[in-house]
Amino acid sequence: MGSPATRSQGTRRVTRVMRSPEDRSASERLATELIGVCLAALRAYGVDSAGVLRSRAPLMPAAARATFARRLFHDTFWLGELATEWTENPLYMDQFGRPGVLAIDGEGATFAALVRKYFGPRRLRSVLELAQRTRVIERIGDDRVAQLNACVMLTGQPLLLLARAILCVRGLLAATQSNARGAAKPSELSPDRLACSYVPKESFEEFAGFMRPQLHNVMDQGNRWLSEHTVRDRPREADNKRGLMGVHAYVFSD
Repeated sequence: MGSPATRSQGTRRVTRVMRSPEDRSASERLATELIGVCLAALRAYGVDSAGVLRSRAPLMPAAARATFARRLFHDTFWLGELATEWTENPLYMDQFGRPGVLAIDGEGATFAALVRKYFGPRRLRSVLELAQRTRVIERIGDDRVAQLNACVMLTGQPLLLLARAILCVRGLLAATQSNARGAAKPSELSPDRLACSYVPKESFEEFAGFMRPQLHNVMDQGNRWLSEHTVRDRPREADNKRGLMGVHAYVFSD
């Protein structure tokens, strides 16, 4: 491997690593496999991946930022925050301390009041539809809603699951990219762990059952920390003063 070459762009310093032809060839093969894996996943969601590639949309800068996936994620995130307040705020509870049945619109502690707090100027109808699709609420007559779940259920929602998958892949690649470069301080590295082995396929259910409580504990602890530091002042896109962070854990069989 050659030595790094460094050049200056204004106040920024950009480091280029000179790679051998063998390294470039291996990188190109891995890049082809990465694109192939992504295209295969898109086909499973019913997406015309060939049409997407012909449009050249993946080459646009906005595609790398995943702005549309992030917008869908923000909708589900703030809906979860809305459901949490409904569960914990006495204004929205019934006499038994449970989430109360709320009027959809009107004055006082209504579903519309929660929507205004967490979704700003978004149309009430669109948030109602999202909450119904993700089984957060059920309609009671024409003008009231009851809470079904205090969390957003993505099962059976391919569009929302695809958005989540995009952000998970983006987060994984960001972590591996950071760790591949190395860092001056260990604290600047992203925690990155992988445990896998070849085992009989019929053992998957046993493995999943063994890991389920461990993963639940990790996610619960992470969620507690994140909840204490979550920015709840206004439901806007992430800016340069705050960013999306977290931990994603899953059991897989390939």
